[in-house]
Amino acid sequence: MRDLARAGAEMKHRPYRTLLLWIIWVLAATGVYFGFYQDAGLWNFLSHDKTRITWIILAFFIFGLASSLALSIALTKESLAARQIEEDVRDKGLIGFETTSESRAVARYFQSLKLAMDSNSKPDAEALLNVELAVFQRMSRSIEVTGNLVLSWGSP
Repeated sequence: MRDLARAGAEMKHRPYRTLLLWIIWVLAATGVYFGFYQDAGLWNFLSHDKTRITWIILAFFIFGLASSLALSIALTKESLAARQIEEDVRDKGLIGFETTSESRAVARYFQSLKLAMDSNSKPDAEALLNVELAVFQRMSRSIEVTGNLVLSWGSP
């Protein structure tokens, strides 16, 4: 277990990477999205669209952006919490790890790992990780479905 803590200490931890990549992505995506419609008279078309499907497409696009921002912020907070827990585990070891809050998936993961080790059972780290990351995977999948709907509805 100490080797794992040492290996983690040697890794460079960049908690804001997800948020930075999201900002780059959103600038590119919105630039392309509105660039396509700049010469097409989108705003004029929106005001004369009797079916309102364009409004629905735009609303789903904005919903997708907001959802992906929320996911990026959540992942950034998890990464910051992982950095703090990494320092705690490096100093005290996993046995000395104590969490005051179980609001972060990374804290729940290490707490479950510690509980399994305290009960002298062999922890299944991958299964524990899958359980804790399931909420993020569901959010990511819903954003993917939203993007697919926007593409399908927007295609001629």
